[in-house]
Amino acid sequence: MKHLLVLSILSVLCLAWACPASIIGNFEGDTDGWIMENATSSIAAFGATNGVNSLELVVPADWKSAMKKPIDSLDTELAQATAITADITMRNDNNQIPSWWMQFTLIINSDVTGWKDLGTVEPGVPWSPQTFSVSWDITPDVNAAFANGSDWAELMFITNTGSGSTIWIDNIQIVPEPATLSIFALGGLALIRRRRAD
Repeated sequence: MKHLLVLSILSVLCLAWACPASIIGNFEGDTDGWIMENATSSIAAFGATNGVNSLELVVPADWKSAMKKPIDSLDTELAQATAITADITMRNDNNQIPSWWMQFTLIINSDVTGWKDLGTVEPGVPWSPQTFSVSWDITPDVNAAFANGSDWAELMFITNTGSGSTIWIDNIQIVPEPATLSIFALGGLALIRRRRAD
C-alpha cells in the first residue's frame, strides 16, 4: 500500500515537472517579444511578481490594442493549455489615477482560429497599489485548432479605460492542462482506498 502511495505521488510530481507553465512575459530586461501598439512601455521594478521587473504600460483612453506578441512557435503549448494568466498592478497615487473601470481583453488571432476573443476581465480599480492575478480560459476548440499546427498566430492584449492610465503587467503564462495529473492522482488514491477496504 505504501508503495502505491509513493508511486502515485512520484507520478504526479514527474508529470507536473514535465508540463510546466510557459512564461511568455516576465520582462527581466526587455519586452519578451511583445510589440507595443497604442501603448508606450518601459521596464520597471514596481509591480514585479516574477523576478525583479515588470512591464510598465501607459495605455490610451477607450478600447485600444496595447500590445501584441507572435505565438506561432507555441502550437504545442496552446494545444494543451487551459488558460493564459497575467499579474496586473494598478495604483491611484503618484498621478497615475486610472478611471473607475479598467478592462482587459485577450485575443488570439491566427490562421487556424481566426479572430478569437478569449474574454474580458475587469478586476476593479484599487484605492491603493494592488496586484490582480487575471485569467483567460483557453477553450477546447482553440486546443483542437492548434493541435494541427499554425502558420501564423498572435496574441493581442487590449485595454479599455475612460481616460488612459498606467498599469504594470508581469508573469504572463500559458497554463497547461492539469487533467492528466488529476487522473493519475485520483487513480492512485482510488487504488489505496480499495486496498484498505479489502
